[in-house]
Amino acid sequence: HIPRFTNEELRKVLEAFIYFGHNDRFFTKALEQHVASVCLTLDPEVVSKVTEYCSRKRILSKPILDAVAETFVCQSEKFSPHQISELIEPFGKLNYLPPNASAFFRKLENTLLTHFNYFPPKTLLKILHTCSLIECHPVNFMAKIFSPYFLQKLQGEESHLDRLSLAQLTQLFLSAVLECPFYKGQKLLPKYRVRSFLTPCSSLETPVDFQLYKFVKIGLVDLLGARLYFAPKVLTPYCYTIDVEIKLDEEGLVLPFTVNEDVHKRVALCIDDPNRFSLNTKHLLGKEATKQRHLRLLGFHVV
Repeated sequence: HIPRFTNEELRKVLEAFIYFGHNDRFFTKALEQHVASVCLTLDPEVVSKVTEYCSRKRILSKPILDAVAETFVCQSEKFSPHQISELIEPFGKLNYLPPNASAFFRKLENTLLTHFNYFPPKTLLKILHTCSLIECHPVNFMAKIFSPYFLQKLQGEESHLDRLSLAQLTQLFLSAVLECPFYKGQKLLPKYRVRSFLTPCSSLETPVDFQLYKFVKIGLVDLLGARLYFAPKVLTPYCYTIDVEIKLDEEGLVLPFTVNEDVHKRVALCIDDPNRFSLNTKHLLGKEATKQRHLRLLGFHVV
């Protein structure tokens, strides 16, 4: 039936799937074939619903995302700020760069530069944060979004900024420091930085699966000799929570986790269950890939 749906009918079907939190591999396969062949003729609202469906259900569909990226390059002027946000989000969330990535992100940057003031502050922050997850760092916009003027607009009439916005700003700033050393512009003021990315409802990390951790703990006690030699859920000074940290001395011997002197190497053990990957793949989600990338840059040995 999918090839026979009108734009409006397809949008309603996608909205229903999203609303009920349902996905179906046969539906996804048919959607891939349909979108890949007619994406340029689809209504922008339908295109954004297709990407929202993929994003919500962690479906890494390369045919869909490739077609959407091509459509945006050809018809960017047709999309509203909200639709652009929905369209961009799965690329960062699913950690995927399309074949036309350079043209895609150049078009996005030009659109943002031209219509910067038309984008609601939270929508703009969401788009720029998404870009940083796949290492397309929005350096040309960082000074603007870290400025007190933009932060005031972002806060609006509220007494304080919401937790998710603060976390996104903090991670963007961390990306600027670690991955864009040439950036010398406006810094994010300390009062807008969070201490942890692992918080309910606004988390930029996936919590460790407790049952999986219990199995790993048994293996680690067997491997290292005692529970004393590793620490779970360690919050680093850089906002990330390490599932398990193991400290080594200069000779590579394991130190008790209570020791803070003579630590030569810190091992960050990431206990990745299926929720940290795209659906039915071994492809890490963007937030998890970013976390591991940042931990390596901070000097951790990531396993």
